[in-house]
Amino acid sequence: LKRTSEFIGKLNAVMFSPSDMDLFEASPRERRKLMDVEMGKISLPYLSHLNRYQKVLKERNAYLKEKSIDPSYLEVLTKQCIDTQIEMIELRYRFIDDLNEHLQDYFTKISASDVKVEAEYKAPVESRENLEQQLTEKFAKSLERDLTFRQTHLGVHRDDIAFTMEGVAVENIASQGQKRVLILAIKCSLIAMIEKRTGRKPVVLLDDVLSELDAVRRKALFMALDPTLQTLITTTDLEDVREWVRSKATVYVVDNGKIFERRT
Repeated sequence: LKRTSEFIGKLNAVMFSPSDMDLFEASPRERRKLMDVEMGKISLPYLSHLNRYQKVLKERNAYLKEKSIDPSYLEVLTKQCIDTQIEMIELRYRFIDDLNEHLQDYFTKISASDVKVEAEYKAPVESRENLEQQLTEKFAKSLERDLTFRQTHLGVHRDDIAFTMEGVAVENIASQGQKRVLILAIKCSLIAMIEKRTGRKPVVLLDDVLSELDAVRRKALFMALDPTLQTLITTTDLEDVREWVRSKATVYVVDNGKIFERRT
Protein backbone atom coordinates (compact mmCIF):
# COMPACT_ATOMS: atom_id res chain seq x y z
CA LEU A 1 0.00 0.00 0.00
CA LYS A 2 1.47 3.32 -1.11
CA ARG A 3 -0.97 5.63 0.69
CA THR A 4 -2.76 5.56 4.04
CA SER A 5 -6.09 5.89 2.26
CA GLU A 6 -5.47 2.58 0.52
CA PHE A 7 -5.47 0.81 3.90
CA ILE A 8 -8.92 2.11 4.83
CA GLY A 9 -11.48 -0.64 4.46
CA LYS A 10 -8.91 -3.44 4.29
CA LEU A 11 -9.48 -4.43 7.92
CA ASN A 12 -12.61 -2.94 9.43
CA ALA A 13 -13.16 -3.03 13.17
CA VAL A 14 -15.93 -1.93 15.50
CA MET A 15 -14.88 -1.08 19.03
CA PHE A 16 -17.01 -1.02 22.17
CA SER A 17 -15.45 0.99 25.00
CA PRO A 18 -16.62 2.72 28.22
CA SER A 19 -15.93 6.13 26.65
CA ASP A 20 -18.75 5.48 24.15
CA MET A 21 -21.17 6.54 26.89
CA ASP A 22 -20.08 10.14 26.32
CA LEU A 23 -21.61 10.16 22.83
CA PHE A 24 -25.00 11.60 23.75
CA GLU A 25 -23.70 14.45 25.90
CA ALA A 26 -20.68 15.16 23.69
CA SER A 27 -20.42 18.05 21.25
CA PRO A 28 -21.82 17.68 17.71
CA ARG A 29 -18.20 17.51 16.55
CA GLU A 30 -17.77 14.14 18.29
CA ARG A 31 -20.91 12.73 16.69
CA ARG A 32 -19.78 14.01 13.28
CA LYS A 33 -16.48 12.25 13.90
CA LEU A 34 -18.34 9.00 14.57
CA MET A 35 -20.26 9.45 11.33
CA ASP A 36 -17.13 10.26 9.30
CA VAL A 37 -15.13 7.34 10.71
CA GLU A 38 -17.87 4.77 10.27
CA MET A 39 -18.87 6.01 6.82
CA GLY A 40 -15.24 5.89 5.76
CA LYS A 41 -15.22 2.17 6.50
CA ILE A 42 -17.97 1.48 4.00
CA SER A 43 -17.51 4.24 1.42
CA LEU A 44 -14.18 5.39 0.02
CA PRO A 45 -15.98 7.96 -2.18
CA TYR A 46 -17.28 9.54 1.03
CA LEU A 47 -13.75 10.10 2.30
CA SER A 48 -12.85 11.69 -1.02
CA HIS A 49 -15.82 14.08 -0.78
CA LEU A 50 -14.96 14.88 2.85
CA ASN A 51 -11.33 15.70 2.07
CA ARG A 52 -12.34 17.88 -0.88
CA TYR A 53 -14.92 19.74 1.21
CA GLN A 54 -12.45 20.39 4.01
CA LYS A 55 -10.00 21.91 1.52
CA VAL A 56 -12.65 24.14 -0.06
CA LEU A 57 -13.97 25.19 3.36
CA LYS A 58 -10.48 26.08 4.52
CA GLU A 59 -9.91 28.15 1.39
CA ARG A 60 -13.25 29.98 1.73
CA ASN A 61 -12.63 30.75 5.41
CA ALA A 62 -9.14 32.03 4.63
CA TYR A 63 -10.51 34.27 1.88
CA LEU A 64 -13.20 35.66 4.20
CA LYS A 65 -10.39 36.92 6.43
CA GLU A 66 -8.80 38.94 3.61
CA LYS A 67 -8.98 42.73 3.91
CA SER A 68 -10.36 43.08 0.40
CA ILE A 69 -13.05 40.68 -0.83
CA ASP A 70 -13.83 40.20 -4.52
CA PRO A 71 -17.54 39.22 -4.62
CA SER A 72 -17.05 37.29 -7.87
CA TYR A 73 -14.26 35.13 -6.47
CA LEU A 74 -16.15 34.57 -3.21
CA GLU A 75 -19.10 33.41 -5.29
CA VAL A 76 -16.84 30.86 -7.02
CA LEU A 77 -15.65 29.54 -3.65
CA THR A 78 -19.23 29.41 -2.39
CA LYS A 79 -20.32 27.41 -5.45
CA GLN A 80 -17.48 24.94 -4.87
CA CYS A 81 -18.48 24.70 -1.23
CA ILE A 82 -22.06 23.90 -2.22
CA ASP A 83 -21.12 21.39 -4.91
CA THR A 84 -18.82 19.38 -2.63
CA GLN A 85 -21.53 19.12 0.04
CA ILE A 86 -24.32 17.70 -2.08
CA GLU A 87 -22.97 14.16 -2.36
CA MET A 88 -21.88 14.20 1.28
CA ILE A 89 -25.38 15.10 2.44
CA GLU A 90 -26.92 12.36 0.31
CA LEU A 91 -24.45 9.79 1.67
CA ARG A 92 -25.04 10.90 5.25
CA TYR A 93 -28.79 10.56 4.82
CA ARG A 94 -28.24 7.06 3.48
CA PHE A 95 -25.95 6.22 6.40
CA ILE A 96 -28.63 7.21 8.92
CA ASP A 97 -31.24 5.26 6.95
CA ASP A 98 -29.03 2.17 7.12
CA LEU A 99 -28.38 2.71 10.83
CA ASN A 100 -32.10 2.93 11.58
CA GLU A 101 -32.70 -0.22 9.57
CA HIS A 102 -30.94 -2.19 12.33
CA LEU A 103 -31.04 0.04 15.41
CA GLN A 104 -34.52 -0.72 16.72
CA ASP A 105 -34.10 -4.46 16.33
CA TYR A 106 -30.83 -4.58 18.26
CA PHE A 107 -32.11 -2.24 20.98
CA THR A 108 -35.16 -4.45 21.47
CA LYS A 109 -33.08 -7.62 21.59
CA ILE A 110 -30.61 -6.29 24.15
CA SER A 111 -33.05 -4.32 26.32
CA ALA A 112 -36.02 -6.70 26.05
CA SER A 113 -38.25 -3.63 25.83
CA ASP A 114 -40.43 -2.07 23.15
CA VAL A 115 -39.17 1.50 23.63
CA LYS A 116 -38.89 3.19 20.23
CA VAL A 117 -35.40 4.46 19.37
CA GLU A 118 -34.22 6.34 16.29
CA ALA A 119 -31.28 8.24 14.84
CA GLU A 120 -31.90 11.51 13.00
CA TYR A 121 -29.51 13.35 10.70
CA LYS A 122 -29.36 17.07 11.47
CA ALA A 123 -28.38 18.41 8.04
CA PRO A 124 -27.90 21.99 6.80
CA VAL A 125 -31.07 21.55 4.71
CA GLU A 126 -34.74 20.89 5.50
CA SER A 127 -35.20 17.94 3.17
CA ARG A 128 -33.37 15.60 0.81
CA GLU A 129 -34.93 17.20 -2.26
CA ASN A 130 -33.38 19.98 -4.38
CA LEU A 131 -30.20 20.09 -2.32
CA GLU A 132 -28.38 22.51 -4.61
CA GLN A 133 -31.24 25.00 -4.57
CA GLN A 134 -31.64 24.79 -0.79
CA LEU A 135 -27.92 25.27 -0.17
CA THR A 136 -27.67 28.15 -2.64
CA GLU A 137 -30.52 29.99 -0.92
CA LYS A 138 -29.13 29.34 2.55
CA PHE A 139 -25.62 30.50 1.62
CA ALA A 140 -27.11 33.69 0.17
CA LYS A 141 -28.93 34.37 3.45
CA SER A 142 -25.80 33.59 5.46
CA LEU A 143 -23.46 35.75 3.33
CA GLU A 144 -23.69 38.92 5.44
CA ARG A 145 -23.03 36.96 8.61
CA ASP A 146 -20.09 35.15 7.02
CA LEU A 147 -18.56 38.46 5.95
CA THR A 148 -19.11 40.00 9.38
CA PHE A 149 -17.57 37.15 11.36
CA ARG A 150 -15.13 36.11 8.61
CA GLN A 151 -16.01 32.42 8.63
CA THR A 152 -18.42 29.97 6.99
CA HIS A 153 -21.38 29.36 9.27
CA LEU A 154 -23.39 27.03 7.05
CA GLY A 155 -22.40 23.56 5.90
CA VAL A 156 -21.89 19.91 6.70
CA HIS A 157 -19.06 20.84 9.09
CA ARG A 158 -21.85 21.80 11.51
CA ASP A 159 -24.00 18.69 11.05
CA ASP A 160 -25.11 16.51 13.95
CA ILE A 161 -26.83 13.21 14.72
CA ALA A 162 -29.71 13.19 17.20
CA PHE A 163 -30.74 10.00 18.99
CA THR A 164 -34.25 9.80 20.38
CA MET A 165 -36.36 7.54 22.59
CA GLU A 166 -40.08 7.80 22.01
CA GLY A 167 -39.37 10.98 20.08
CA VAL A 168 -37.48 12.68 22.93
CA ALA A 169 -33.74 13.41 22.88
CA VAL A 170 -31.90 10.57 24.60
CA GLU A 171 -29.87 12.92 26.79
CA ASN A 172 -33.12 14.36 28.19
CA ILE A 173 -35.06 11.17 28.88
CA ALA A 174 -32.93 8.02 29.00
CA SER A 175 -31.52 6.40 32.12
CA GLN A 176 -27.86 5.43 32.24
CA GLY A 177 -28.87 1.83 31.64
CA GLN A 178 -30.92 2.76 28.56
CA LYS A 179 -28.07 4.87 27.20
CA ARG A 180 -25.68 1.97 27.67
CA VAL A 181 -28.00 -0.40 25.81
CA LEU A 182 -28.51 2.13 23.01
CA ILE A 183 -24.75 2.44 22.57
CA LEU A 184 -24.52 -1.35 22.27
CA ALA A 185 -27.35 -1.32 19.73
CA ILE A 186 -25.59 1.40 17.70
CA LYS A 187 -22.36 -0.61 17.61
CA CYS A 188 -24.17 -3.83 16.67
CA SER A 189 -25.91 -1.90 13.88
CA LEU A 190 -22.56 -0.65 12.59
CA ILE A 191 -21.28 -4.23 12.48
CA ALA A 192 -24.30 -5.27 10.40
CA MET A 193 -23.90 -2.25 8.11
CA ILE A 194 -20.22 -2.94 7.44
CA GLU A 195 -20.89 -6.56 6.57
CA LYS A 196 -23.85 -5.65 4.34
CA ARG A 197 -22.03 -2.90 2.44
CA THR A 198 -18.59 -4.53 2.13
CA GLY A 199 -19.43 -8.24 2.15
CA ARG A 200 -16.82 -8.77 4.89
CA LYS A 201 -17.23 -9.30 8.62
CA PRO A 202 -15.48 -6.70 10.78
CA VAL A 203 -13.33 -7.48 13.79
CA VAL A 204 -15.14 -6.69 17.04
CA LEU A 205 -13.29 -5.18 20.00
CA LEU A 206 -14.95 -5.25 23.42
CA ASP A 207 -12.70 -3.09 25.57
CA ASP A 208 -13.63 -3.52 29.24
CA VAL A 209 -17.33 -2.86 28.67
CA LEU A 210 -18.77 -6.09 30.04
CA SER A 211 -18.16 -5.17 33.68
CA GLU A 212 -20.65 -2.32 33.25
CA LEU A 213 -23.42 -4.71 32.17
CA ASP A 214 -25.47 -6.99 34.37
CA ALA A 215 -25.59 -10.71 33.58
CA VAL A 216 -28.84 -10.36 31.62
CA ARG A 217 -27.48 -7.59 29.39
CA ARG A 218 -24.17 -9.41 28.85
CA LYS A 219 -26.01 -12.49 27.70
CA ALA A 220 -28.29 -10.40 25.47
CA LEU A 221 -25.29 -8.70 23.87
CA PHE A 222 -23.53 -11.98 23.16
CA MET A 223 -26.75 -13.41 21.73
CA ALA A 224 -27.07 -10.36 19.46
CA LEU A 225 -23.51 -10.65 18.13
CA ASP A 226 -22.82 -12.99 15.23
CA PRO A 227 -20.90 -15.95 16.77
CA THR A 228 -18.76 -16.19 13.63
CA LEU A 229 -17.27 -12.72 14.18
CA GLN A 230 -13.66 -12.52 15.26
CA THR A 231 -14.00 -10.87 18.66
CA LEU A 232 -11.32 -9.51 20.96
CA ILE A 233 -12.36 -8.94 24.58
CA THR A 234 -10.44 -7.20 27.34
CA THR A 235 -11.66 -7.68 30.91
CA THR A 236 -10.34 -7.63 34.44
CA ASP A 237 -12.69 -10.45 35.48
CA LEU A 238 -12.84 -13.60 33.38
CA GLU A 239 -16.09 -14.57 35.08
CA ASP A 240 -17.82 -11.85 33.05
CA VAL A 241 -17.19 -13.81 29.87
CA ARG A 242 -16.39 -17.36 30.96
CA GLU A 243 -19.73 -18.85 29.93
CA TRP A 244 -19.59 -17.25 26.48
CA VAL A 245 -15.96 -17.99 25.63
CA ARG A 246 -15.84 -21.52 27.01
CA SER A 247 -14.19 -23.78 24.40
CA LYS A 248 -14.53 -20.99 21.83
CA ALA A 249 -11.63 -18.72 22.63
CA THR A 250 -7.99 -18.37 23.41
CA VAL A 251 -7.43 -16.45 26.64
CA TYR A 252 -4.32 -14.39 27.28
CA VAL A 253 -3.48 -12.94 30.68
CA VAL A 254 -1.37 -9.82 31.13
CA ASP A 255 0.44 -9.89 34.47
CA ASN A 256 3.29 -7.57 35.46
CA GLY A 257 3.98 -6.74 31.84
CA LYS A 258 4.08 -10.38 30.76
CA ILE A 259 1.58 -12.12 28.48
CA PHE A 260 0.77 -15.80 28.76
CA GLU A 261 -1.98 -18.10 27.53
CA ARG A 262 -4.53 -19.43 29.97
CA ARG A 263 -6.98 -22.26 29.53
CA THR A 264 -10.66 -21.39 29.94
